[in-house]
Amino acid sequence: PTDSASRGFCFYGASMPQSSYPQHPVVLQMLSSLDGKQREFYEERAGILEYDAGLDRPFAEALALLEVIRLYGWPPKHKI
Repeated sequence: PTDSASRGFCFYGASMPQSSYPQHPVVLQMLSSLDGKQREFYEERAGILEYDAGLDRPFAEALALLEVIRLYGWPPKHKI
């Protein structure tokens, strides 16, 4: 079995990913502050959370953005 519960992941309200949806305006605004490396990290984390953990895309993006904030602060400090 390949569902998230069988891999040890169980998130309340998790659902299968949607192929397209509008991004939340707050997320779009915050993403505009990221540099290329931070944006790449964000996209990778959101994808992992969506596909491997079975979260819906908007929730995965919100958690990925929190990861960026945890690592880089807010507004993000651009590391070299």
